[in-house]
Amino acid sequence: MAGLGLPRTVQALIHSRPALIIAAAYLALSLAVVTALFFPRASGYVPTWLADAVYPIDKTDLDPVRFAHVLALAAVAVHFVPQDWAALKWRGLLPLIGCGQHLVEIFCVGVFLTFAAQSIFVEVADTIPVHLLAGALGIAVMSAVAQFISWFVPLAAGARPRAAVGA
Repeated sequence: MAGLGLPRTVQALIHSRPALIIAAAYLALSLAVVTALFFPRASGYVPTWLADAVYPIDKTDLDPVRFAHVLALAAVAVHFVPQDWAALKWRGLLPLIGCGQHLVEIFCVGVFLTFAAQSIFVEVADTIPVHLLAGALGIAVMSAVAQFISWFVPLAAGARPRAAVGA
């Protein structure tokens, strides 16, 4: 199974049943902890050492909890989404695929948009509809930037300096 560009041993590990079980268990445990901490009456079921280890999550650096969560989500997705799934070629997903192809640039745009959205929440309104609108607009802006970058890259490739003739 090629496509990820990973060695076969890593691919075999990612697609293994134990990796799927560990990832799913981690995601289920994460959901249970977050849900329990969200409701004050249920927060007593979460051990203090676990809540202290997880919270506060460092959102500016690569927090180990966030990194593990992304890896677990990726492991589950790789297991359940086939490489040749027809939906991956659907035109509606092209903006999101473009975001994945230009991950670093879109991450930088996302950091800026996070600050912009936080300013809106503080200065205008901090309601659920405003959060939903900010999220939708953020996805639209990041998709537009990814599309712009995809359009710009071939133009920049054509403008590269060429080797001198006879050199």
